[in-house]
Amino acid sequence: MPIADPQPEIDRLRIHARWAIGQAAEARALGLDIDVRRQVVLGRDKDCLARHTAAVWSSRAAERSRVTLHHSIGLSLWMASEGLRETMTALEGRAGSLEDSAREAN
Repeated sequence: MPIADPQPEIDRLRIHARWAIGQAAEARALGLDIDVRRQVVLGRDKDCLARHTAAVWSSRAAERSRVTLHHSIGLSLWMASEGLRETMTALEGRAGSLEDSAREAN
């Protein structure tokens, strides 16, 4: 009985490994981009707070605006930031899994 040529299987595993490494790099790059955008979102809150002080703007409308900014908008920005952080963590986990898969294929 002839022995099967292992080269096609080796080639298939190498192709899978290259694909997994490429996908891992893309996941990590996306995670880093998300983190940069997350920092921008968090910075927006500080910029708005700096413009909403009593020294800059003083009236009942200003006070209502400050309360809204602190409670509603601040909470929304924090929730968006947390969602981005969770997505970034998931992408990092996926990248690790893909790299493990690539190592197993080699």
